Amino acid sequence: MKLEQAGLAEMISSFRLEKTPTHRPGGRPLVERIREGDTCGLAGQIAIALQLARILDSWHGKGIFHGNLDCQCVLVDDAGVVGLAETGCRDRSARQQDIRQFGHILYQLLLGGLMGRESPPDLEPLHKAGISPRLVGLLSECTSDEELPRNFRSIAGELEAILREMVEGPSPGVPWKMISIVVLLLAAVAGIAFYLR
Repeated sequence: MKLEQAGLAEMISSFRLEKTPTHRPGGRPLVERIREGDTCGLAGQIAIALQLARILDSWHGKGIFHGNLDCQCVLVDDAGVVGLAETGCRDRSARQQDIRQFGHILYQLLLGGLMGRESPPDLEPLHKAGISPRLVGLLSECTSDEELPRNFRSIAGELEAILREMVEGPSPGVPWKMISIVVLLLAAVAGIAFYLR
């Protein structure tokens, strides 16, 4: 069954994505869904990546690391729920490896094709595809040869914010000009009050 028929779009729009993921092997390998173009568009791709980040955050929080992430071991069932086909290890050195490999999975999801594990990947195709700079920036951080994101909780938080913005639209910006005027006026009033005392 295709993900679009299974209601992933509804899950995304109502944010019914699992907040507390579990390790439930089931579904088809992500590599097959990517090859068939069955990832429910950009929002679906981000939703899949978000669920994977939450699973890995849960694992890392328990001192469990994967160490060999790829699109073959990430499973997506027909309802759009993500699981992992393999168990983890206790090798802490795999933490950074998990983050980099997650970045490569995200890259493959966004471009709809498989790639090697070169790091960092070529970001130009993402720019040409019109992927948001914020999402490209996150992917760049995850695949960096230098400083990586601290943990999967921060990655999941950024993905959730990107997805929320896509679904709900950008949040209205803080009117910094108005705030700065109010602060200046309050400072002026406080200054006058102090002077008149």
